[in-house]
Amino acid sequence: MACVLTAEGGVTCWCQNLEGQLGNGSVPESVEPVDVIGLQSDVTAIAAGARHACALNEDGSVTFWGSHSNGQPADETTTGPSLPMPVIGLDGIVTGLIAGSAHTCAVICWGGNEAGQLGDGIREDRPTPVRVLGLGTPQQIEIDRLP
Repeated sequence: MACVLTAEGGVTCWCQNLEGQLGNGSVPESVEPVDVIGLQSDVTAIAAGARHACALNEDGSVTFWGSHSNGQPADETTTGPSLPMPVIGLDGIVTGLIAGSAHTCAVICWGGNEAGQLGDGIREDRPTPVRVLGLGTPQQIEIDRLP
């Protein structure tokens, strides 16, 4: 999966689209860039995994689209959306994102955890965000409200 952030703050992706990775509501793949619906501006960062992607919005919220197979979107569902949706519990506290094959982190992490990649001390998939052990952050008070 490949995505880029446009100069206008929008997101464009191209790839297979078996699990909604393009974020445009369609099923066919695209070898040419396709605009992610609803993300034409106000995005400050993006992170793409194997079959999912996330966008960090100017207001600190996070938007997700693609596969839910390991709980990546942090909403406790197991089917992937074909259109972007908000990740619950992260409004205003995120300043950066990184995505792995089946997980996403933003000082807190969620998704696949079979190899302990979420940093929470266990090896269990997490559909809701968990804190990475031992990381301090300026937003610690706000993050402490998360599970």
